[in-house]
Amino acid sequence: MFAVISMTTRLVVSGTSLSPEGPTRETGPLYLFFGIYFILAWLSALAVLSAKWRQARGLARVQIHYLALGFVVGSAGGISTNLL
Repeated sequence: MFAVISMTTRLVVSGTSLSPEGPTRETGPLYLFFGIYFILAWLSALAVLSAKWRQARGLARVQIHYLALGFVVGSAGGISTNLL
């Protein structure tokens, strides 16, 4: 939903500009809701992964551990570039 809105309207990001500090974005009126959605989706996925990790034993638990590590590292990049 936010992907379509952000690509077709100026409600999430209204523009970009190049400043001496680097590229900057001008946020639209729905950017706050995008941020809330992004964090809630991330936390929900982390909660499901955590619940499955607690139930798993042996090799499955180790596999979920590595999956969670990759999820957190990858998500940190998304959060830092999209929200901060």
